[in-house]
Amino acid sequence: MGVDAQVFDNRTYKSLNPLVRWYFYKLLKEAVQMTDLSEGDTVLDFGCNEQRLQNFLPPIVDYVGFDVDERFTDVSDYKEVRPSTVFAINVFEHLEPNEFDDVLQHFNSVGVKEIVVGNPTDNLLSAFAKLFLGLSEAVNYSHILDYDSVVAHLHFNGWNEVQGKTVLTFNRVGKWVKRRGV
Repeated sequence: MGVDAQVFDNRTYKSLNPLVRWYFYKLLKEAVQMTDLSEGDTVLDFGCNEQRLQNFLPPIVDYVGFDVDERFTDVSDYKEVRPSTVFAINVFEHLEPNEFDDVLQHFNSVGVKEIVVGNPTDNLLSAFAKLFLGLSEAVNYSHILDYDSVVAHLHFNGWNEVQGKTVLTFNRVGKWVKRRGV
């Protein structure tokens, strides 16, 4: 893992282009709308960056942000948290395959009930739109896993997508739950 937070922010949430900013905040809204959050649930924002997701969550949940950038993280190790819901918005594609499997196995072991994943779709239309909006390779420079690889790792580790939505061709936001008997 190692995405420079400042570079990412300048290309996304703090972009000079208002359409780009709107799009990335829309991803967060879509992600939260997919959850089944209840009072007392603990939410882990895995790869939280500046913890923007927290502004979209209901006040009845306990929020914990984890990021490799120490300026933004609430905990030094995500394994310190026993979340019921994990959000990983534009994060998993930056992990090495074995690191991603370790993360998912940990989530399995602590009883996470749902993971909400936002992941780039990497299709031709999204490539054109990213180029038009000035995102192109600036956002993808540190992607290790493509969309299909992220999905394959989630399936391999016992997770099924039960709800999903492609947001303006750029990203797919999906709610994943554990398969029964896994």
